Amino acid sequence: MKFFIVVLGLLLISGLFLDIPSQEPAASEKKRAASAAGRYRGPVIDAHNHPKRKDHHLQAFFEQAREANVEKVVVMTTPNEFRKHGNDMLRNSRSYPGAVALCTANFVGFIHRKNEERARREFEWMKADLTSGVCGGVGEVGLRHYDKTAKEGGSNRGQDVVLVDLNHPLVLEMLGLADGRGAPVVLHIEPVYSPAGIDNLSKVKNWYKRVCRRFPGAKLIAAHNGMMSPGDLEALFSSCGNLFADFKFMHNRGSITGFQDLHPMNGLDSGLFPQWRKMIGKYPGRFLFASDWKYGRRGSFEDYTGHIRAVREMLGVLPPAVQRKVLYENAKRVFSID
Repeated sequence: MKFFIVVLGLLLISGLFLDIPSQEPAASEKKRAASAAGRYRGPVIDAHNHPKRKDHHLQAFFEQAREANVEKVVVMTTPNEFRKHGNDMLRNSRSYPGAVALCTANFVGFIHRKNEERARREFEWMKADLTSGVCGGVGEVGLRHYDKTAKEGGSNRGQDVVLVDLNHPLVLEMLGLADGRGAPVVLHIEPVYSPAGIDNLSKVKNWYKRVCRRFPGAKLIAAHNGMMSPGDLEALFSSCGNLFADFKFMHNRGSITGFQDLHPMNGLDSGLFPQWRKMIGKYPGRFLFASDWKYGRRGSFEDYTGHIRAVREMLGVLPPAVQRKVLYENAKRVFSID
């Protein structure tokens, strides 16, 4: 009997040091289970998307969107689209009932290249489309766009850098047009760029504060939560009643690395960071889900349906009413979607 008790005691003690599965699920598993239970399952509006322009890409993409219960997708050109000298994606996407097309901001790229004549020509095309109602806003307006792949340890892919004076006359004229029409404008302005030691956070914040007051009718959308901290974004929300922020789910290691100093909302475990959970809860009417998806590009942009599923899971920690706002209602209101 004593031998049995000694052996049992040794087994119990050794169990403390062995990787024996617990009867209780791990804390992260409990969190995921709770998130899944409270996950929003209703319709979604994706407020920031860049599908490839070919018809077969668009068809496949919108099939996945329907499967994921994404009711509308706001499609727009990227800050680098001006290099291709065309708007095929915007034209072709209009045949899909799930698409809401924004006017291209290609004029910005030609300002960067110091081709003012071409910039004015592109601007007039945008102006005509916005005035006639062909498109429902302007975007993506990349006034500060750096090569984020450089943060991945040196990539030979690279991204084009676009740097434009925030107060360039055409930029302010565009904001004036949006102000007069109550139109949304998606603004991509990276405040910092660590590889080059650039920090323009104060300058960018002050600019947002000035233009939101000067153009109160425009719906200004700071792309990717403004690429600033919750505290800095909150300072802008407090000053600008017409400022919103779109946010994306970082779906791979590369995107997380590229945004490492631009305050992403999630990390490798796919969970919503506590500071952003608190911020969204405090300003539930100001945030819009925006995948920044690029269907048709090689790599990790094939499974859009799975991406939406992961986004629903990440946001499952929020109250149901807040989830519905950021995934559907806010975008419907900001983009005037019937």
